[in-house]
Amino acid sequence: MLVEEHANPSAALPDDGRWTPSGKDPKSIGLAHPPPYPSGDSFISNRHNKRGTVGLADGHVETVKPVFGSLPEHYDPMY
Repeated sequence: MLVEEHANPSAALPDDGRWTPSGKDPKSIGLAHPPPYPSGDSFISNRHNKRGTVGLADGHVETVKPVFGSLPEHYDPMY
């Protein structure tokens, strides 16, 4: 899944270039960033009518609310 990541307000840029589900421990779901980069919460953008754009593995694109990224059925293949 490719995600339009929420921008860092102070820099107006994506926070680190890699999206991980918000509110989850990235290590526990196998999505920890490699050293020396910290693994913090990431959020789907809400710039477009309170929605962000995601490109999914089957090739289609959707605009979704940011909560889409915190639902396990959207990031956990074992769900």
